Amino acid sequence: MLSAAAQGIGSESPFALTRYRRFGWGVFAASGALGAGLVFFWTAYRMGWYGQDLLALRLGVQVLSGIVLGGLLAKVIVRALERTGVLADFAIGAADAAPIPERRVR
Repeated sequence: MLSAAAQGIGSESPFALTRYRRFGWGVFAASGALGAGLVFFWTAYRMGWYGQDLLALRLGVQVLSGIVLGGLLAKVIVRALERTGVLADFAIGAADAAPIPERRVR
């Protein structure tokens, strides 16, 4: 529960700081980095990683992984969903959305 809370707080913070109005690559990357970074410190405490030689390397790999998987890959998925139009009623879909052409049924 604590790991999930730390990750959720870290992941939502960049969006909350922009008042859920900016959904660019940087915001997504910051979301992934903070989500992974915050959960890292709790995990390091639980697993006894503090004092180990590889602590900085573990942090770097986890934050980089968070940026790629939790940030940039999430942005790619959001872009794909935007093209379908399913996000049009949400702030994230309305931020960069071009109007979807209406189809007329004959």
